[in-house]
Amino acid sequence: MAFKHYTFFSLVFLATATILLASHAHGRVLTDDLCKNAQNKPLCSQIVNNVTNPHDALVSAIHKLVYESKMAAKLAHQQGKSNEMDVCIAKFEDSIDSLKKSLKSLEDRDLPGLNVNLVAAMNDYVACNDAFSESKVINPVDKIDAFLCEMAVNCIFLSGFVQ
Repeated sequence: MAFKHYTFFSLVFLATATILLASHAHGRVLTDDLCKNAQNKPLCSQIVNNVTNPHDALVSAIHKLVYESKMAAKLAHQQGKSNEMDVCIAKFEDSIDSLKKSLKSLEDRDLPGLNVNLVAAMNDYVACNDAFSESKVINPVDKIDAFLCEMAVNCIFLSGFVQ
């Protein structure tokens, strides 16, 4: 039980550290190495897909995460009814709302709001996994949760380049 709190803490710590480290790179990033310091470089490069403008790369990454979150919610609906899966469905839907808010914050140049909403989306994916951990039931969507968390971490990383 204590382990899940350490997992959550480590994800939040990682997101915060990524934001702080990336914020020091404002204006200094070369377009060729946008994903150079990303935690998961291959995933970052795949998501960015040759977009060189940090703002446009972040918008693209958030849109892809919204799409993947919608697909995760559909898959969760197909898994059968359980309290844990109901939590996951609700959290996937909450993450979509947070991601849409992050796009609005980005449009309004509200960088703190952008990061708050990106971290909130990441926390929603963690909460889905936590629902299964607490009940000691195997999570049938654990790989999807992990993938969505990785995508969210990449979005948080990319947000550090936006001015």
